[in-house]
Parts: sequence; structure tokens; C-alpha cells
Amino acid sequence: QHLFSDGDRAQAMYFLLHGRLQYFQGANPDEVEEMPTDQEPRPVREREWFSEIALFSGGEHYGWMEAVTSCTVLKLDATQMLDVLRLYPSSAWLTAEYATSFVRL
Repeated sequence: QHLFSDGDRAQAMYFLLHGRLQYFQGANPDEVEEMPTDQEPRPVREREWFSEIALFSGGEHYGWMEAVTSCTVLKLDATQMLDVLRLYPSSAWLTAEYATSFVRL
């Protein structure tokens, strides 16, 4: 089962509480005729977070996430996270600092 696919709107950050996922960059195999041979999945293990860029940029996913096992995933909505940061602006600087690691000019 897929959590999100290439081209889906990125609206949340996720935390993997239980199970295993794997991330593939690029097109979803259900949407292409032949899977690229260089397609190597990035494993996501318990207690890892992913898709955090959605909190800062919105935009679209550039890959897809697939469950390897049965999983429990916590979803943090980007809009709700921004509302929380507005309530606690002293914590917002840390989030902003982390976000800049995605953008290098």
C-alpha cells in the first residue's frame, strides 16, 4: 500500500511509529510501464520521520512511499503545525533553521 505518490500534494509530515516503509524517488510504478533499473528504495524504520519538507514548502512529492509491513504512522498536518508555531514563536526559529537546510542558494 502507498502512503503517497509522486505528484501528490505534500501537506503533512509523518512519523513511523511501528513497521517498515520504503521511499522511492521518482514515478510510482503503477503509473509507468517499466520501473527504472537504478531505482533504489530508501528504508524508513520505526521512530523515523519523513516528508518534513511539506511543513516548509508545500508543493508536491517527488517520489512515493510504500509499506513493507503493517505500519502505524502519525500524520502532522502542515497547516496545523504552522498554527502551533504562531502560538510559540520562540520555537519557530529552530524550525526555520532546519528548513534552511533544504534551501541552499
